[in-house]
Amino acid sequence: MEYVVFGGVWIACIWALAYVFLYYYRSKRFLELKKEVEEYVGECNDLNNHIEDLKSTYVNFAPTDYGNAIFRDNSAYRYKRNELKRYVESKFVYNCSLSVCRNAQQQPFKYLCKYFNITPNEETLNSFEEILNNFSAAEQGKILLRNKREEILKGIWNRVPFIVKLLDKNGFQKKLGFTPIDFSNLYFPTYTFNYISSGGNSSMRTSIVLDINNLNKFVVYLSELVKFRQSVAGQRALMTTALREKIKERDSYTCRFCKNSTFNEPNLLLEIDHIIPLSRGGMTTENNLQTLCWKCNRNKGSRIIETPKEEYVPVQDKLNISSNGITNNSVVADISVKPNNQKTRAKTNTNKEKNNNSEKNDLYKKLVEYKKLLDDGVIDQEEFSKIKKKLLDE
Repeated sequence: MEYVVFGGVWIACIWALAYVFLYYYRSKRFLELKKEVEEYVGECNDLNNHIEDLKSTYVNFAPTDYGNAIFRDNSAYRYKRNELKRYVESKFVYNCSLSVCRNAQQQPFKYLCKYFNITPNEETLNSFEEILNNFSAAEQGKILLRNKREEILKGIWNRVPFIVKLLDKNGFQKKLGFTPIDFSNLYFPTYTFNYISSGGNSSMRTSIVLDINNLNKFVVYLSELVKFRQSVAGQRALMTTALREKIKERDSYTCRFCKNSTFNEPNLLLEIDHIIPLSRGGMTTENNLQTLCWKCNRNKGSRIIETPKEEYVPVQDKLNISSNGITNNSVVADISVKPNNQKTRAKTNTNKEKNNNSEKNDLYKKLVEYKKLLDDGVIDQEEFSKIKKKLLDE
């Protein structure tokens, strides 16, 4: 009896696999589903490719190349010298003395510059600011891309056979055309100080990983050593994570070109762009920075494109709140233009209008705060929608 049951289970498994791999993926039902989401899958893949491009923008710095030599250990067999196996020749590894290795642990940025030929000047600072800007966008993009993919799959999941969900969830995504997302942090450059004793019996390593946190600190460190040639005192800013968020908030999380925003499209990747590129004499100042969606930023490249000028409208007026919530289900604001008629508007407002505007502005600030939590992955889209509805009801 047990053999019959066991054999029946095997037959059922073989039948299920045959259904998934030989029938379902060739069926009209799946092909229609694939065609239905083809455009959305293409957008996800484009964003995935863009994120990979952002990861590859690192400029290599390396120690001085003194040439190549052949090394051979002729010691007797009984001397194993195990630690000599750790000797590595790489542009990201500096083989050094014990004192250098220990000092690099205490003052990593100082020794990184000294032994890997990173000259503290304005060009180097600009390079690392660009790296930080791109890496930050890549890290945020990975989260938004995952959310976007899950949103697409959630919309069609009830139309997928249970056996496919159970046995081939990842394969189903590949068959739809999704390219794999690399969630690893291996692209962060790592510089290593490597010490091996002369006898080959002991070793020590100090590694400096230029992740987002360290890049922020390194940019500040370089800025303290650099004497700016063309910057007016106090005018130049540092392209740190804090400045990125400040510019996004200033522009109301809205692309300055296409006017799409994260309130319209929660999983929209926004990037910070230099209006006049650094390569064409631009500077990292707040007036020379703007928020663009990743598509507009990619299309702009290193060109100088004038942002369309608009009449100034206060944030409160752009909220346009009704009893049913925010009209057109979005908060589209561009508060970066100059307030030419602000004084005139203030004089004509009644006390009641001022109170309403103040309440709307407070609501806007709360929505922005919760939007940050959504971007950071602290809350999901469903929670954000509930909080937004609750705030509007109040």
